[in-house]
Amino acid sequence: MGLKSLYQFWSPDIAVDLGTANTRVAVIRRGWQFSCPSSGETTALAKGVVVNVEAAAETLRPMLHQLKLKGVTRPRALACAPTDTSTEERERVREVCRRAGIEAVVLMPEPVAAALGDGVKYSSHKPTLLMDIGDGVTDCAIIRDGQLAESFACRVGCADLRAAVQASVERWCGIRLSATDAIKLLSDIGIEPATPEETELPSLRFVPLPNRESEIPLGVVQEAIRPVRDQILHTIHSLLSANAAMRGELQESGLRLSGGGALIPGFDRSIAQATGFSVRIARNPLDAVVNGARRVLPILAENAIWR
Repeated sequence: MGLKSLYQFWSPDIAVDLGTANTRVAVIRRGWQFSCPSSGETTALAKGVVVNVEAAAETLRPMLHQLKLKGVTRPRALACAPTDTSTEERERVREVCRRAGIEAVVLMPEPVAAALGDGVKYSSHKPTLLMDIGDGVTDCAIIRDGQLAESFACRVGCADLRAAVQASVERWCGIRLSATDAIKLLSDIGIEPATPEETELPSLRFVPLPNRESEIPLGVVQEAIRPVRDQILHTIHSLLSANAAMRGELQESGLRLSGGGALIPGFDRSIAQATGFSVRIARNPLDAVVNGARRVLPILAENAIWR
């Protein structure tokens, strides 16, 4: 067994994705991966960043036990964070990992990890355009040579779409949908591309509420989620506008879409219409970040970056 194979089999090093909705951890061995909700009674993460260090550490700690990591040394972690995080917010990620029992922490931008997790080669000289729509943050980036070339992020994501759905239903029907039912309704309706008709009266076609005998006009919900959709689309517009000289080169390979937003029907078409780019949904949009970070673990070891 070669040194690389030994590393992959015995290494306690892990990849960590502290997401707003879910925390994911993985080791280099295929199949060794765990996921659980990031927040319980106490909110641990919001808008893509840690807001309660101890609550986040309490979520991560048992996941490390589940991985059954062996060895005399504590694990080291490659943890991911949005591209717009402040120094203080990045330090909170490191502190969460340390409190959970991790010896050393290296941080990686989430869009870079997502691109690598979707199969982009670490050594690729071609620029890759990726849009990651998470629960609390939308992060858009241009990646080249496995590094972050340019980025633009906003603290708006799937949670805001869900909240808009809940608010519209409560205003119209007086019913407070659960988060699960709001996601179901959002998936049933989907995200529609912008049209000239958006300035007209909302559609009066009714759609049923999940697990209810009530209905709501389709246009009422669409009108409620439209401002959030537009904020998310503005993120990719801002990145492309700031890098107009690269547009032709980027357009050749198109845009990769990851995160929970990639699973909402019609979002890819909305982005394609708004940008003029072909849009491809990542093969595993929810796990793209942690899978990409897992791919980088051997590179950290080979280059002694942990020191």
